[in-house]
Amino acid sequence: MTALSSPNAFTRTDFSPASSFSALPRSNLNLTARSGRHGCRFASLSRRAESSQSPIQLLDHSLGSSESSQTTRESHSETSEAPQSTRSDPLLDALAANADADVASFHFPAHRRGLGAPPRALSAFGADVFRHDLPELPDLDNLFAPESVIAEAQERAARVFGASETRFLVNGSTVGVQAAIVACCRPGDVLILPRNAHQCAFSGMVLSGAVPHYILPVTDHSWGITHGVTLDSVTEAIRHVAAAGARIGAVLVVSPTYYGVCSDIRGIARACHEAGAALIVDEAHGAHFKFHSALPETALEAGADIVVQSTHKVLGSMTQSAMLHIGLGNAEHGNAEQGDAEDGAAKHGDAKSVHGNAGAASPASVPATSLPAPAAAPSPRVSPRDIARALQLLQSSSPSYLLLASLDATVGHISLPSFCSSLARALRLASRLRSSLQSLGLRVLSPGAETDVSSPSHGSGSFAGFDPLRVAVSVREMGMTGYDVDDVLLREHSVVGELPSLHGIMFAVSTGTTDRDVDRVVAAFAAIVRERGVGERVGGGYGEEEDDELGLGYLSLPSSLTSSKTAPLAPLLPPRDAFFSPSEVVPAGQAVGRCSADMLCPYPPGIPVLLPGEVVTAEALGLLERVLSLGGSVSGLPSDSLEEIRVIVRPD
Repeated sequence: MTALSSPNAFTRTDFSPASSFSALPRSNLNLTARSGRHGCRFASLSRRAESSQSPIQLLDHSLGSSESSQTTRESHSETSEAPQSTRSDPLLDALAANADADVASFHFPAHRRGLGAPPRALSAFGADVFRHDLPELPDLDNLFAPESVIAEAQERAARVFGASETRFLVNGSTVGVQAAIVACCRPGDVLILPRNAHQCAFSGMVLSGAVPHYILPVTDHSWGITHGVTLDSVTEAIRHVAAAGARIGAVLVVSPTYYGVCSDIRGIARACHEAGAALIVDEAHGAHFKFHSALPETALEAGADIVVQSTHKVLGSMTQSAMLHIGLGNAEHGNAEQGDAEDGAAKHGDAKSVHGNAGAASPASVPATSLPAPAAAPSPRVSPRDIARALQLLQSSSPSYLLLASLDATVGHISLPSFCSSLARALRLASRLRSSLQSLGLRVLSPGAETDVSSPSHGSGSFAGFDPLRVAVSVREMGMTGYDVDDVLLREHSVVGELPSLHGIMFAVSTGTTDRDVDRVVAAFAAIVRERGVGERVGGGYGEEEDDELGLGYLSLPSSLTSSKTAPLAPLLPPRDAFFSPSEVVPAGQAVGRCSADMLCPYPPGIPVLLPGEVVTAEALGLLERVLSLGGSVSGLPSDSLEEIRVIVRPD
């Protein structure tokens, strides 16, 4: 490789996909001495922890019922950050400096900074993308042994998010969850996790050799979806594993869910730590919680040991970029930090733009010292070295610097006071979308809304927290499925939702959402309602026979997944053994009584009915068939139908 040293660095204003890297102003900042230069808007980190109101109630109260649409229709330019000559994003600056250098490149990738790029790709993506698509040049540091700009960028991220250490991920949250499991679990250790965890948790068990003890999540029969897990179910699982004499490698919890529903992470963390177990939280959908008081408490604040976040999903970095955070050494430190943040909030105005308060702190008024100092030590239940080893094992050895730099730029962006204003604007848009859909007679998922929430093993469940930026609307009352509505929205109204399901469709509102976007969704649903009507039951969707069979439209899980309160929902074979066992495809009828070789997961409700190593039952096949007949989908089938199932070959 050609060593490259440049006395010139680049500072960076707000990062956005539409911005050209070449527009970065030059400055003479030292690339290796930037820590502490970044003012972070912690004014908005105060919590209403003791309030009995939901985030949506607090938000609606703050906005006022008579707020005009003019107030909510702020342009993006009103919350954009002005260029600051003192700002720098260490990794992005180094990448920009190297991209602009006039060098003879004899290193990978072969497109040579765009000169050899495919013409169509060059035209579609732009020359700047290829100029910045560089490998591990000396000035760009090494992701797996960071010493300079990557180390600085990750340390800044840890301070902003309140972690002891932060690792950048280029394989999405998937690799973060996998690495967390591999770092915490030895072969034969028990991993306690919800049945509806992401499939990467299963692959993590294959990689680590861990054995699962499944917890059933809270199910919402009215919506046909699953929420989080209860503290009681986690506590019972810990007791059961301990009574069996097994070692708990870790407890994995998904919070928030895809629909924005949070579990009681603080209570679960306390239960895990009392048992000496590490708590891993898949917080892929909650990376933004830290940055506005109307949002739920973060998993790090609640005492989680490892937190994995999909930065690209909710904070604006490039797709596939994510972060893994290692928690603080003890919960008391986290509580003290939260108190310090609340004190700072009182001083800096608590970023009250969500209330229409124009007195939020300006960038210049927030001192760099408002960034909390890194924790003295990570959680004693987690080895940072083991995390690093696992990530080196699982991540690409050629990480994309476009992804890494986008993470760095995102951290800089969310550290600014304007980001809270952008979040406040997104919250207002989500509130307007929710209320507009409700005014059409549609049900929208939110705390206190009409739901039928219960846990098969532990009675009533509830929302421990909720992200108001997730707007899920029920379409059952229009006699349609979410898939039908999704198709109509795209084909007739050019509206693309995030997640259609059997009974509804979910929209993800973000800082990139505009008033026009919300107007188009509302207008589209108004047109559908005019055509279809809204009622208790409208023809064309589910007939009375299906309604009698499915109760509230919920596809009941097999009794093997709902009847047991204490027995571990463990497979016949451990995930690793099942994965590496020889398999064959047989007709579905012949699969009954055999061990499944695949993960078969119906949507709804999003809970795997069969996992590799579990016995195929007629009851499970019946559920999958009903899901498909009603327009749902089943992932993991060897073909598009349920005619065949892949099973593990029986030993001779």
